[in-house]
Amino acid sequence: MNTRRLTIFSVSTISLSLVALAWWLTPEVVEQRFAADGTINDTTRAQIVLFRIVLCALAAMLPAFVLILWRLWGPFVRDLRVSAARHLPKAREGLPSTQALMGRLPWGHLGILLWLVLPAWYALVELTFHRQWQWPRCFGTELGIMENTIVALYLIATVSALTLFWRRRGAGRPIGLHRWWMLALGLFCLLVALEETNWGQVYFNFETPELIKRINYQGDFSLHNLRLPGPLPGKQTYWANVLSQWLAVVLAAGPSVLWISARLRRFVWRWEIPVPPLLAQAYCAVGALMPSETMMFTKTGLPDSMMLPSEKREFSIAIAFAVWLLAERKRHRLYSDINLLAQAAEQHEQDAEHLETAAQAPRQAG
Repeated sequence: MNTRRLTIFSVSTISLSLVALAWWLTPEVVEQRFAADGTINDTTRAQIVLFRIVLCALAAMLPAFVLILWRLWGPFVRDLRVSAARHLPKAREGLPSTQALMGRLPWGHLGILLWLVLPAWYALVELTFHRQWQWPRCFGTELGIMENTIVALYLIATVSALTLFWRRRGAGRPIGLHRWWMLALGLFCLLVALEETNWGQVYFNFETPELIKRINYQGDFSLHNLRLPGPLPGKQTYWANVLSQWLAVVLAAGPSVLWISARLRRFVWRWEIPVPPLLAQAYCAVGALMPSETMMFTKTGLPDSMMLPSEKREFSIAIAFAVWLLAERKRHRLYSDINLLAQAAEQHEQDAEHLETAAQAPRQAG
């Protein structure tokens, strides 16, 4: 069986399996087989129905996804082999420094301004929580200044990342995994921007389907506010807040390991893993240091949406992603420079061997 027939058979089998699972997994089956007391509430029923719809949607989209993956598989494997075969010169100074592995900011005065704004922003956020300041309504609403700025920052990051992915295609371009990382980050930022606008609901005011409204904390058309079964750590309410806090911690503290591990720097360089610059790390650190909603409500008892630490954390992370992906516009030059260095070192070794062979030839003739 050739590869094409095997792929068609596998996709058909998986799609039919998803449809069969959606047909079998009814609320009645869950009550009989999985519920401890034999009954489930209305919220769980709505979650099961939504899960069945998702399974059918995945079964319908799987062929298109596989077709796109099929078209991209050849270039991806080629770039993967380039990264896997990349080797550093034998000289120790050929290993890039941690600062070189991080993205370089493409602007001067704006970068300085963002560094100056950072401590003021963190101080303002902390004073807001501890002094119980109320922000103007124009900042905290769904169509407020902060929400729209978050969306704009993620769209800037999306355009920057997808532009890098598009420009690094074709012959004559430096190939490697960097452009695929840009594709993944660009699609992630686009997804976050759409989620921040509830997939356009805050602008077009369309009605949320009743099925989603019943299992959504805020009753809107979004994924990050869906009610998941089971408790969350730290008595948190929104699972998206837990993920965003951990994301801020990883992006703020993770790159620091590069300063002490040459092996990790070699791994990051070899696979062209993008590393956020120091400015982006600093904004992520500010977001990670913000308290959780549970901690703040315990102290203040003010469940005001404009006072939520998660909103300020999202703003800090959005700045970090915009800075990071704008800085990546110059980072790909590092790989071409290092590749040239490796080629020069290899050429130098070949020249030395050639000279040594040429010097030994008269001796052997004598």
